[in-house]
Amino acid sequence: MIAELGLAGSIVEIAKSAATAAAKEAAADALSDTAAAWVRTVSVEVVGSLGGSIVGALLKLLLNVSDKVSTKLDLIIAAPLKTGARIVTEASALSGGSQAEIGFRDRLLNDGILELERAWTLADGRRSRYTEQFYIRLLQGLAAKCMTGGAGYARVRLTECAEELEQEAREISRRLEELALEDRSQKEWAEQHAKMRELYIRLGTDARSAYSSGAAARQCEKRCIQIAEENSQLIPSVKWVQEFAAMLRAIQ
Repeated sequence: MIAELGLAGSIVEIAKSAATAAAKEAAADALSDTAAAWVRTVSVEVVGSLGGSIVGALLKLLLNVSDKVSTKLDLIIAAPLKTGARIVTEASALSGGSQAEIGFRDRLLNDGILELERAWTLADGRRSRYTEQFYIRLLQGLAAKCMTGGAGYARVRLTECAEELEQEAREISRRLEELALEDRSQKEWAEQHAKMRELYIRLGTDARSAYSSGAAARQCEKRCIQIAEENSQLIPSVKWVQEFAAMLRAIQ
């Protein structure tokens, strides 16, 4: 689901940058490599001090993704989505300054959140709504982090997104376990078919069975290759999804 957004590489880079900054801030002996390690090793105070920069980086990243997401949507859904994404990203970059400036920024952020809520409602019922609605809730949560008094709303939205990511990570992990079992089974069957083929060849009495056993062994080996390819895609996915979830929980 979340992989469809194409965020993996950028999320990992943001996580590594945040981990490096956190390690420096906390005077750690070694730099953290992942967001998960970062969450385990740095204090709540450090996380809070880095939250703003991480939110800004994520909002800029999500604005770049908005075109990719909106091209898959009907115009009636794409319009509030793109408008909301643009408003919250631009508003979050405004400096605080005076009370009037803070109030103006907060009104813009609120307008953006409401536009995104319209997009969320319009996306409901679509087959791909889970990816789209995750994206919308993530934008809303990050926008609320930049608002005066928005911490509670941000916590709800970012927790929701973190839970979605954690569920996806569990599903990927379950799939990896299934593939591991199937891989062992396919290798055992390939070995048995290969032995049967050798037996038929030595006996020299059943060429058709020898051919069938050889074909069955090759089919098992082909499936093992397919399993390896799927593994190569899923293993990195589960790692970055877990890191993303850890990052969202840390900046709440």
